[in-house]
Amino acid sequence: MKTGQIAHLDGDRSNSTVDNLAFLCLAHHDQYDSRTSQSKNLTVEEVKAYRTELYDKVLPVIEADRVRTRAPVIPIPEPAKVPFDAHRRAELKAIAIEVIVEMHGVLRSVHHLAHRLAIATPAAERILFELAQDGSLRVDRPKGTVRKTYSMVTAPENRLIDTFLLQLPTVPILDERFVLRRQHELDAVIGVNNETVYAIETMFAQDRLSREGVLRRIQRLEVAKRELGLPNATGVLLIGITKTTKAAQDDLRKLERQDLLIRYVEME
Repeated sequence: MKTGQIAHLDGDRSNSTVDNLAFLCLAHHDQYDSRTSQSKNLTVEEVKAYRTELYDKVLPVIEADRVRTRAPVIPIPEPAKVPFDAHRRAELKAIAIEVIVEMHGVLRSVHHLAHRLAIATPAAERILFELAQDGSLRVDRPKGTVRKTYSMVTAPENRLIDTFLLQLPTVPILDERFVLRRQHELDAVIGVNNETVYAIETMFAQDRLSREGVLRRIQRLEVAKRELGLPNATGVLLIGITKTTKAAQDDLRKLERQDLLIRYVEME
């Protein structure tokens, strides 16, 4: 057990959306809020990655404790056990979508969703399965793991990646989205064949597209490639732009090289 506080990750105490909050012990809260030149502070990406690990470890314990301490109930005969009625199921699916939208279109922890919906984890998994069947969600599971990532099909990142896939000459044999290992993340890993693999990072520029911002994303992409074991993959930076940022394309084309592609997709 540790004494801690709820941190507002963007520093804005009025922004209490779920994705902007994280429980930090006092020492780590001070470390996150401080700005020193002698050491590297915790980044937003690191805090969110550790938050996901915390949810995955703590929520099952809370749920098990709640079940253990709940007052005994009279068993219901099997014929009386019925699934959620259609109205209740539709309501839960709508709330699940709202929760995922709050988390910027990507859900990594089923336990977190179950907690928000006040239902058991298996029931939350069923809701997500039905949303995937409806075509609202993508479900990605890295090979060799049981951890699944659920993302909105209409999420901006997925829209950019899908546009890139349409430009490929063949159908990919590998398509994994939102690949995460510790604090290192790639928005997608696309394999065209055994030799051609694309490691994809996305970004969006609504008003302006700065060279410095693009360079930071390229650096993040290169570090993620190395840490995720994809040093030979071709990096692809997909930039969602509007008509007002379109003029910056030509200058940034000069940043391309053999192992790095920059592609622009005009967003509505």
